[in-house]
Amino acid sequence: MIAFQFDPPLPKSPAPPASFTQTITMTDAGQTLGVARWHSPANAAAGLVQVLDLTVPPPHQRVGNGKRLLDAVIEQARELHRRRGTKLRRVWIGVEQKSQVIGRAFLTSRGFHHIATVDELYRDQELMVFVKSMD
Repeated sequence: MIAFQFDPPLPKSPAPPASFTQTITMTDAGQTLGVARWHSPANAAAGLVQVLDLTVPPPHQRVGNGKRLLDAVIEQARELHRRRGTKLRRVWIGVEQKSQVIGRAFLTSRGFHHIATVDELYRDQELMVFVKSMD
């Protein structure tokens, strides 16, 4: 049975307007299926959340685990914003242009849109910024 661990758990209501970062680990029978980290800045009124990373190991890819993990991130982010008395408006993530082609396709299939490209951040490739609007 799939389980999620949230580290740290969301702050109790009402949540203070402080920066918050959480790691979500998805497991099944003690085996890690994926890990995600996300961050909400102290300025909660902006309604912005960054997915810092979302990783599903190769043996567990292409069976819905990435979707489950991303859904858990969004659910936690929505609840944090609800506790802060604000609304989650945007979720964004950066992916490497050349080495994360599958990740780019995954994000597009989940309603994310490419909005910017950052040149010269990496030696041989660009960083692509994807955003999903929640409103």
